[in-house]
Amino acid sequence: MKKLSLLAISFIFSISIAFADTTGINMPEYNPTDEINTMFLEDDFTNRTIDYTKSQSTTKIKRTKKKNRDKKNKKENNPNIKKKDTVVKETKEEILKQKQEEEKKRYRELEELTELHRQAVALYNDNNLDDAMASFIKIPENMRTAEVWLLMGNILLDKGKKDDAVFMYGRAILTDSSYYKAYYNLGNIYLSDDKFNMAIDNYKKASKYNPNNAYIYYNLGCAYLKIGELKKAKYAFIRAIELKNNIPDFHYNLAYVYKKLKKEKQAKIYLDNYNKLTGQIN
Repeated sequence: MKKLSLLAISFIFSISIAFADTTGINMPEYNPTDEINTMFLEDDFTNRTIDYTKSQSTTKIKRTKKKNRDKKNKKENNPNIKKKDTVVKETKEEILKQKQEEEKKRYRELEELTELHRQAVALYNDNNLDDAMASFIKIPENMRTAEVWLLMGNILLDKGKKDDAVFMYGRAILTDSSYYKAYYNLGNIYLSDDKFNMAIDNYKKASKYNPNNAYIYYNLGCAYLKIGELKKAKYAFIRAIELKNNIPDFHYNLAYVYKKLKKEKQAKIYLDNYNKLTGQIN
């Protein structure tokens, strides 16, 4: 704006001088204060514009506040709106209260199931198998842990109900596919039934989920030995001894495998270990 005004004044002044030279009329001298006054006027105009804009913003805010107050007053004075708000508030409170009651109920049920589980396991450990089974059955199926299914299977196996025990071990695996004890017990059943490949399959799964159990590898070696897989049996027995080297049968079976592989020197070493562990050699 300032540049435009200066150019405009200069342009007017040039025209005035040219006209004076042509007509011979004396024109008043150019007064620089005219430009300065013009600038002041422009600045005043700009300030007034800013003030006007601020005034507009303030007015808009006041109108918004007034509108919100009117809306609030209307809501407070309208019985239908007040009633609706009260109903909504009461409904929310009822829902919250209902949820709290449901949570308390679930917590109580969980406490009862935990106590029932504890009692059943205690009865099982005391060899009170009938009462233990009765307690386990009281636990809803969808709340039974893999351990519960396993112990139920053990009780049934002790009663000679092998097929039912297999079913229970299967349920334990469905509940927790990494529960190695169920695979181990299935392997033992299949090994006793001369189902050696099925036994091997379950022992391998058991060793996957618990690679530090010596008895899994020992039984796996026995299963391999039954099907003539001497080298695999050897590695399984060696691993069992690495994990637990004070079990005589581990050394005896490894000695037997070495003898079958015609490695007499190694066979004698592990046979001597067996005799030492059983007290036959000092």
